[in-house]
Formats: sequence, C-alpha cells, structure tokens
Amino acid sequence: MQQDQRSEYRSNIWGTLVFFRCEAAPAEDERLGIVEDIGPSGLFIATRHPPAVGTVLRLHLYSQSGPAGSSALDAQAVVRWRAAGPERKGVGVQLLDDAQLEDRGLEPWLDTLAPAPLQPHRP
Repeated sequence: MQQDQRSEYRSNIWGTLVFFRCEAAPAEDERLGIVEDIGPSGLFIATRHPPAVGTVLRLHLYSQSGPAGSSALDAQAVVRWRAAGPERKGVGVQLLDDAQLEDRGLEPWLDTLAPAPLQPHRP
C-alpha cells in the first residue's frame, strides 16, 4: 500500500456537493460531484466523468450544514490526479490562489463542514 505523502490534514466530509466545470466552459456545462475529503490545499471530487489531469476547473461548493448566507464557496482548482477505475471514479484537485478564497477564507468555511479538528486521511 502506498503511503500518503500529504503534508496537510484532510477531513472526510461525504455529502458536500460541488458543481464544477472546465474554466473556459459555459455555466450550463457544469457537472455534479460529491466531495469525499477536503483539506487546506485540495479535495477529492467523486464523479462519474472525471476530467483529465491538468484541467483547470471552476468549483461551486455547497455546505448543507453551513449557516445561511455562507454555505457556498467558489474556487478555482487544477486536476492533479484522476481515478477512473470500476470501484472509484473522481479527481484529486489542488485549490489555486483565488480572490474569494483569500477574502472569505477556506478555513472558516471548512469549520462549517467539519467542526471537529481535521484528521489525517489515509485512502
């Protein structure tokens, strides 16, 4: 089994919805995914049709447990790895520097998803 090389903690948050599309695609091309885990620099999106490695995505994340007015977060990310096997389909994405993430802060938004401290995630 390959050892996880992440330098940051991840949180398992199954159930958080993400709408995503290629950066250059129109909004009507958005696809739906489920966030399996998330951390300060990236996340894994489970989806039936994972985009290719290197694709820049526009993400719209929705926290079902977040307070009104702060349950959504927009971000930009790049696909770093892709799982397209029969048991697991999706993409690991790295969050890119983004004005909304800087203004709003990812950490407070993550706290609405996982009030307990983030734990190491071992796939």
